[in-house]
Amino acid sequence: MSLNVKTMKTESNYVRPPALGAGTYPAFPVQILGLGLQEQRPFKGEAKPPKQEVMITYELADEFLMDEEGEEDLTKPRWVGEDFPMNPLDSDLAKSTHRYNAIDPDMKYGGDFSKLVGVPCLLVLSAEPSKKDPDVVYNNVKGVNTMRAKDAAKMTGLVNPSKVFDFYSPDMEVFNSIPEWIQNKMKASLDYGGSDLEALVNGGDKGKEPAGKAKESGAAEGGESKDSDDKVDW
Repeated sequence: MSLNVKTMKTESNYVRPPALGAGTYPAFPVQILGLGLQEQRPFKGEAKPPKQEVMITYELADEFLMDEEGEEDLTKPRWVGEDFPMNPLDSDLAKSTHRYNAIDPDMKYGGDFSKLVGVPCLLVLSAEPSKKDPDVVYNNVKGVNTMRAKDAAKMTGLVNPSKVFDFYSPDMEVFNSIPEWIQNKMKASLDYGGSDLEALVNGGDKGKEPAGKAKESGAAEGGESKDSDDKVDW
């Protein structure tokens, strides 16, 4: 056996479920995670300033993973996620503005993304081949639309526990429950160094009182990153 750990492959029993067909699906935000201040990709060759980013994972209301018998497991709804920069709500063309206004068109929660977990919406998905392997198809979030009030009233609610993480008021119970690749994205943020989160990760007692805790764990968790092929699609 080679002693070179760089060449070792990770063993995993995970099998990616087949992608869903492109279309519109009833859903709820189930996880809303602040990612800190992140570098932005250049636009038309010009550098863009860093911005705070958020990751939202949506739980689909009527699409589920299959059990060993090939039947839908109603305890494991499919999840699809996206991350994007945060902008003020008066930035009409910003994705964050479109997403917030679609989920909370009446401004019931005053622009607070953390309050949107469990609010019904309509998730518009594409089905796109991976850049690394065209035989692998991913679902990506192409848009979010408002659900009619009478349809929202018929929704039965989240199956999985909701989860919110505030990068600037970190709750380590929530942080430790987040997949490592998302933790690493938070640690790569431009304002991680010297932050309360860094102090807590390193075992210090710096930081504010937890803003909230993840509820009791339930069904399996997952999510999807908008720009990465290292995606998890439940």
